[in-house]
Amino acid sequence: MNPGRNFVVLKKDAAASESELLAHCRQHLEPYKIPARIHVRLSLPKSSVGKLQRDLLASEQAATTNLSKETSYASSD
Repeated sequence: MNPGRNFVVLKKDAAASESELLAHCRQHLEPYKIPARIHVRLSLPKSSVGKLQRDLLASEQAATTNLSKETSYASSD
């Protein structure tokens, strides 16, 4: 499995869950290319010249990961 961050922006009026996207990947990709997780987003952050802002994606992902860890710690008390 590919441990990298994988983000997807669906076309307008399209719907797909993470599990549906992963199932599609399992059918069409080699096992080493299948992502561990897929994050569905409404849009990707881009700079004023249209380049993908990977640092913003990484920091948003880190914040989400930290928040989910804090939530799971709080619920286990």
